[in-house]
Amino acid sequence: MQHLQQWLHDHPVVSYFIIFALSVYVFNSVFRAERLPLAKEIFLYLFMAAGSWLLWILQHDRLPIVPILAGTAVLVLLVQIRRRLARKGSSGAPNERADGREGAEGGKTADGGTSPEAGAAGNPEEKSFTESESAADGAAGAENR
Repeated sequence: MQHLQQWLHDHPVVSYFIIFALSVYVFNSVFRAERLPLAKEIFLYLFMAAGSWLLWILQHDRLPIVPILAGTAVLVLLVQIRRRLARKGSSGAPNERADGREGAEGGKTADGGTSPEAGAAGNPEEKSFTESESAADGAAGAENR
C-alpha cells in the first residue's frame, strides 16, 4: 500500500485522472437516473472535476482516496453483476423467485398458511372491523380523559 501511495504522490496528474474517472463511474452507475440536457451535463462534470480536485488534495496529503474509490467501484460492479444475474434468473417461470425457490402465490406461505398481509388485504370485513374497533377505542379513550 505504501508503494502505491508513493507512486500516486509522485505522479499527481495520473492520480487526479484516476480519481476523476472512478468518481464519474461511481456517479453514473449509482446516482444517474436519466440523461440530462447538454448544458446541465457540462455543469455536472465541471462540478465533478472540482470535487475530484478536492479529493486529489486529500490524496496528495497521503489519505488513501484512490484505494477507497477503487474499492467502491468494485462493489458497484459486483452489485451490477448480481442484478443482471438476478434479472436473467427471474426471466423463467412467473412463480419462480430470483433465488430459485418457488414464490408465494396469493399470500400462501411455504407451510400452507396465509401471510398476515394477504389475510388483511383479502378480507375487507376484517379490515373495516379493525378500523371501526380502533375508532371506538379512540372515542372511549377520549371519554375517559
